[in-house]
Amino acid sequence: YRLNNEINNFKNKTAKFKRKTNRLSIKLKDNYEYLRKILIEKNDLVKLLKAETCQLKQEVDSMVETSISKLKEEDDEFIKKAGKHKSITAIYVGRLNKLDEFTKQEKLLEEKYINMKEQNVIMDKKYEIALKKMDENKFKSEQIVIKNMLKKCVDFSVHMKKQTLMIKCPVEGASINEIIDFEEMLDIGNKLIETHDKKCLDLKEETKVLKELLKSTRKVIKEKNMGDYSQKKNVSSAGSLSVHLHFILLLFIIINPNRIDNNF
Repeated sequence: YRLNNEINNFKNKTAKFKRKTNRLSIKLKDNYEYLRKILIEKNDLVKLLKAETCQLKQEVDSMVETSISKLKEEDDEFIKKAGKHKSITAIYVGRLNKLDEFTKQEKLLEEKYINMKEQNVIMDKKYEIALKKMDENKFKSEQIVIKNMLKKCVDFSVHMKKQTLMIKCPVEGASINEIIDFEEMLDIGNKLIETHDKKCLDLKEETKVLKELLKSTRKVIKEKNMGDYSQKKNVSSAGSLSVHLHFILLLFIIINPNRIDNNF
C-alpha cells in the first residue's frame, strides 16, 4: 500500500512536472519566437545601419575630399601669401635689426664723442697749464742759462785778463767754475779771443804808459831820497809820493775802466 501511495505520488509529481515542463516549453517557444523576431529586426536594423553608414561614409569621404581639395587650394594660396609676407617680414626684420645696430652704434659714437669732447677739454686745460709751466720754466731756464753764460763769460774774461797780467801763468789748478764746455761755447770763445787780442793791444799801450809813469816815479823817489832831509821833509815827500801814486791809479782807471770794474 505504501508503495502504491508512493508510486501514485510519484505519478502525480511527474504529471505536475510534465505540465510545468509543457508550460515552460510553450513559454520558451513563445520567447524564442519573440527573440527570433527581435533578432530578425535587429539584423534588418544592422543591414539598414550598414547601408546608411556606407552611404554616410561615401558622403563623408566625398565631403572630406572636397574639403581637403579646398583646404589644399586655400593652403597653397595661404602658403604663397605667407611666403610673400614672410619674405617681406624678413626684409623688415633685417632692416629693423640694422636700425637697432645703427642706433646702438650711434649711441656708442655719441658716448665716444662726448668722452672725446671731455678729454679734449681736459687736454686743453692740461695743455694750457703745461704751456704756462713751460713758459715759466723756459723763462726761468733762459734766465738761469743767461746768468750762467754771463758768469762763465765774466769768469773766463777775468781769468784771461789775470793770465795776461800775471808774470807766471800756472796751467795747473784751474777751478771748476773756469771749465767751459767748448762745444757749446765755441762761438763765445772765438769772440772772447778777438776781444782778448784787442785788449792785449790796449794792454801793451797801457804798459807803455805805466812804464813811463814808473820811470817818472823812480826819478822822483831818487830825488827825494838824495840828501839829508828832516822829518818834515820826509813826511812831505811821502805825501807827495802818495799823491803821485793816486794820480797813476786814476790814469789807469781812465784808460781801462772795464777791467777795474770786473776785478773789483
